[in-house]
Amino acid sequence: MNLIKAALLMIVTAITLPSVAAENKKYESMLNVSDNYYMDINNGKIFGIYYAPKLIDKDDKPWMGCSNPFTKNVTVISTSPDERTIDTFKVKDSEGDYETYDISSIYKDIPNYARGYIRYLIKQDAKIKLTSRVCGSGAFPTFVAAER
Repeated sequence: MNLIKAALLMIVTAITLPSVAAENKKYESMLNVSDNYYMDINNGKIFGIYYAPKLIDKDDKPWMGCSNPFTKNVTVISTSPDERTIDTFKVKDSEGDYETYDISSIYKDIPNYARGYIRYLIKQDAKIKLTSRVCGSGAFPTFVAAER
């Protein structure tokens, strides 16, 4: 009986997995570049960077005091201090609103080889899909992910 269940599970997986994988094909290259960050790098190009904090214990709440994540299509207006090492970047959304995001912690948390890719994703005039949260009593915009 268990052998039949296992065979059926394998058949269902073989049928459904290709259809799911086809939709998410671009994410086949996801790299865990640190304890808290993933990057989608394929053929030397970066397609996204994602903040996914690891929980130290089951009671951790890394997003406590923050809103649910929301995603906007934005244009990068400027990067600071320069385009090679980005501590902050300013974006403009489709409604004409501006926000500044601090990503300096990313550079402290990822290895050197991964740092160089960020400037190809977050650069002046780049159009990106930005996921963020609003955190704290000051409603500070907080970086969650950026994608092409």
